[in-house]
Amino acid sequence: LGHVVDHSGVRPDPDKISSVSNWPVPSTIRQVRAFLGLAGYYRRFVSGFAKIARPLNNLLTGIPANKKSETRRVQWSSECQAAFDALKRALTQTPVLAYADYTLPFIVYTDASNQGLGAVLAQAQEGRERVIAYASRSLHPTEKNDANYSSFKLELLALKRLAWVLWNNAGSLSWLLSTTTSSTAQVKAMLMQMLCPGFQLTPSLPGLQTRSVRQEQA
Repeated sequence: LGHVVDHSGVRPDPDKISSVSNWPVPSTIRQVRAFLGLAGYYRRFVSGFAKIARPLNNLLTGIPANKKSETRRVQWSSECQAAFDALKRALTQTPVLAYADYTLPFIVYTDASNQGLGAVLAQAQEGRERVIAYASRSLHPTEKNDANYSSFKLELLALKRLAWVLWNNAGSLSWLLSTTTSSTAQVKAMLMQMLCPGFQLTPSLPGLQTRSVRQEQA
């Protein structure tokens, strides 16, 4: 529902996207939730969705879901307006996502910072790289604490529970996966979850035009 599916791949329904592009500036909690609900339905088409939407999600932080709070007016800032415009722009320029071919390896580009976690799922199909989906999320409060999560722990957090050929731009992650020891039980637990059959770390993908998730999210 809400998608166009053909031989080239999957893309959002133009009529639904038109609704997003014409959405008026929200002024209440209910209107912010409604916009994020529709935009979030297509988040797999948008690189870095969580980072873009963060100012809007911050408007909802600590707000209970009840009728009284839904009519509360929001403090709409220039940062909120920039996020609102960026989301609408991104949703009107979404790519056609390829179908997954389960006979081929998957490629995941990852990025992690105190702004959030991001990933791009792709495959090399017929000699060129095709994006299958984008994924992202904001950090929980404990994950924003440097004492709990350093940069390489955030990179591991973005990778956890996946098996793929990974192209990454984090030197600390390459070092971490090449060493046999680790300083904390938390890191060891993450490594144990990652190092499953099919996992491969590579600095580049020969014969392909590769890019980092940082460039995807620019």
